[in-house]
Amino acid sequence: MNNRFKRIIKPRTMGTILLIIGVLILLFPFVNNYLTRISQKTPPAAPQIINDEKPDTSLSLDPAAPEFLPQPGHLYIPSINLDLDVGYGVNEADLKKGPGFYSQSAHPSAGNVCIAGHRNAYGNPFMDLDKLKSGDQIELTYDEKKYTYEVEKIFVVDEYDWSVIDPTPYPAITLTTCHPLFPVDGKYDRLIVRAKQISSDEN
Repeated sequence: MNNRFKRIIKPRTMGTILLIIGVLILLFPFVNNYLTRISQKTPPAAPQIINDEKPDTSLSLDPAAPEFLPQPGHLYIPSINLDLDVGYGVNEADLKKGPGFYSQSAHPSAGNVCIAGHRNAYGNPFMDLDKLKSGDQIELTYDEKKYTYEVEKIFVVDEYDWSVIDPTPYPAITLTTCHPLFPVDGKYDRLIVRAKQISSDEN
């Protein structure tokens, strides 16, 4: 019986089978990651349950500042060669076009301007946000005025922690995107970049 088995499966065939099994084992994490990404469609770069109520400006530096209007802007971050337009809205349809302002944003002269964008979908606009460092500058053009910010910190929060878009007691900008780039377990957290305004055309 043993000799018959050896005649059926030759050593060369057995070696090929073992090689194929080894390759499949090596490829499994990558295939699993790909299937996870497909099943999730898009990473959660922005909340899907945020309402359209006007932001609470009670913590804004200037409560009498102009209202934040639903209009586009432009974002420029020289240290990571990011130079792109920003739309309005953070729903999936909005973010397919590129980064978008949260409706909860305060006017740049008054408080926290919040922008969401994807890292690994729809052109990967926020791919390199994790490379930013404290002190790097961010320029936002909004309503034909330029606002310059200096990065204070880069940190990670839970996917459903939206405290980062709350009002700030000083003019700031908050960029949000998914993290890590390709999670093995399919669960995304949220990468946050917070920067403080250091100058503007209004100064």
